[in-house]
Amino acid sequence: MPKPRAILSADGKSFTLKIRGWKNTFPLKKIDGQIALYRRLVNRSNPRTGKPRAYAQHYQPTLDALTGLKKRISDEEKTNA
Repeated sequence: MPKPRAILSADGKSFTLKIRGWKNTFPLKKIDGQIALYRRLVNRSNPRTGKPRAYAQHYQPTLDALTGLKKRISDEEKTNA
């Protein structure tokens, strides 16, 4: 199964999140909100069983893609400063 990908647009103003056959483009200023959303999903417990991080296996790869993109952007900004 292909890993989720977070791809910065050529103009650096947006990013596209691709997960299997689904994709959506967001303004770059929304990346922190998407990271927060996926972090909550990763840490969510199963309401029926109480098992902690019950859904981490599904959402961690997307969180990794988003945080990886944010780190690459931060590293490029430091290099260009």
